[in-house]
Amino acid sequence: MAEDEKSAPGLAPHCWADNWANSHGGEPPLSVLLDMLRERIDPKSVSNKQGISFVDVTTIRDEIDARIGGQRYDWDVTKTECISGAPYYVVVGRLTIFGSDRAAVRSGGGAEGLWEHQPYQDGGKGSFKTKAYGDPFTNAEATALRRAAMAFGFCRELWRK
Repeated sequence: MAEDEKSAPGLAPHCWADNWANSHGGEPPLSVLLDMLRERIDPKSVSNKQGISFVDVTTIRDEIDARIGGQRYDWDVTKTECISGAPYYVVVGRLTIFGSDRAAVRSGGGAEGLWEHQPYQDGGKGSFKTKAYGDPFTNAEATALRRAAMAFGFCRELWRK
């Protein structure tokens, strides 16, 4: 890659928004960034778990970086709470998209049942497993980010039943 083709450290090289900015001579407005987020995702990036289609949270971040670039959005966890009586771990976050003309914010929430992370004995064979992958906070945050991104139109087709 030529030196003039490199993006700043930590930014997706040649993201869609950078290409738009280069061809239009300025940063894209919010409406253009939102159109980029609403483009359908490659079906190869969609996973299926128990008959439900979803996009892994790392893929979501990679896709947002590739579409609008890391400097044009911010994800902020605004609330975390462990509801012991339920028992759930709840995360609320805020996704902000920064266009050249204005910014827009969407919030999303996620909850993860703590009982899914309790070990159980696998068929009496002496081995213990959990019903969930990862930790409750990370799973709840991933759900919150998915929902906030969906509120902007990202992967909305996966949410339709």
